[in-house]
Amino acid sequence: LLIVPQIIASVVFPRTASGFDRQRLNHIIMVMARLFSQLFLLLFIAVLLLGKIFFIKIFGETFNGMQVPMLIIIPGIFSLSVLVLLSAYFSGKGKVKVNVQGAILALVVMIAGAWLFVPRYGIIAAAAVSTISYTVNLCYALFIFYKDYQVNLVEFFKWRKEDYYWIKNLLIKGKEL
Repeated sequence: LLIVPQIIASVVFPRTASGFDRQRLNHIIMVMARLFSQLFLLLFIAVLLLGKIFFIKIFGETFNGMQVPMLIIIPGIFSLSVLVLLSAYFSGKGKVKVNVQGAILALVVMIAGAWLFVPRYGIIAAAAVSTISYTVNLCYALFIFYKDYQVNLVEFFKWRKEDYYWIKNLLIKGKEL
């Protein structure tokens, strides 16, 4: 779930650093975020419907309690997936400070949440605290992205039919990147 965003980020960083058309790159990042959101929603639904059976069949009876923590952490993994793209973008723009500040903010949330909730609520709290800290990091990056580049955040995640045509052209014709 994080390998594909990392591969895409390896393209975003050099394009950003080289001065690639900012509007086009913003569009690419937004399309990828929208496609990731749809993929993660499908994954969430699959885990919701089949997770208990899947975890037990694949990993054994000791994983019978993994469905709920997985459902809780999927939004956090989605946040990390989008964050990988934004982090590559900021790094390419020479704004590594944004990535460091977001990571520190997320770390503070993670440590405080783990200290307050994990001892009492266990794996459920660990998943929730992780998701919250990853989402805080993403929200910080989105805030800076919006502030610097005036990208409409609603459009950042609003699903569009054209995104499928974009990915089709990318996969079939190799256009866009």
